[in-house]
Amino acid sequence: LVGDAREYLHFVGADSLHHRNAAIRNSSSQSPSAVAVQDYTTMTLTHVVLLKWKPGTPDSAVEPGLKKLEQIPLTETYILSYRIGKDLCVGRTKMNHDVAVVAEFATEDDYHRYATAGKHLDAVDLLKPHLMHRHAVQTHAREWATPCSQRTTPSNKRVFAALVCGVVLGRLLARR
Repeated sequence: LVGDAREYLHFVGADSLHHRNAAIRNSSSQSPSAVAVQDYTTMTLTHVVLLKWKPGTPDSAVEPGLKKLEQIPLTETYILSYRIGKDLCVGRTKMNHDVAVVAEFATEDDYHRYATAGKHLDAVDLLKPHLMHRHAVQTHAREWATPCSQRTTPSNKRVFAALVCGVVLGRLLARR
């Protein structure tokens, strides 16, 4: 947060994401920095966890905990997106973690609800004895690329027209 926005949020007592959103929405006159904060706070909270098992840990030892994690989004409607995946062993596999979890939440309160939920804590208890490393981050990540499902594919006519223009331009330049 920039200085003016930080002072504004402190002044209105906005100490959580939910309170910051409410304070900004209820403000009658918004400074430019407060508007910037509003744009920032409307992004989803992304929670990323990387898990590395102790050497020699068989898949069968961690499957019960992973199954519990996979069940959480089926009943918890406050989770916007939830993905779990095992390492594909591509690249420098000795450096890679074994499992990644990526979850998205609308608010910090929703994330805290997930982190303290009984189902989540049960899964953590099952996985903890097998963990060598756990790395996590919670962030307001921006979408820098358009999701594939929202991309428009160029029509064949446009692709062909671009190809013809390229060929014509290439021949003109070759004559010089």
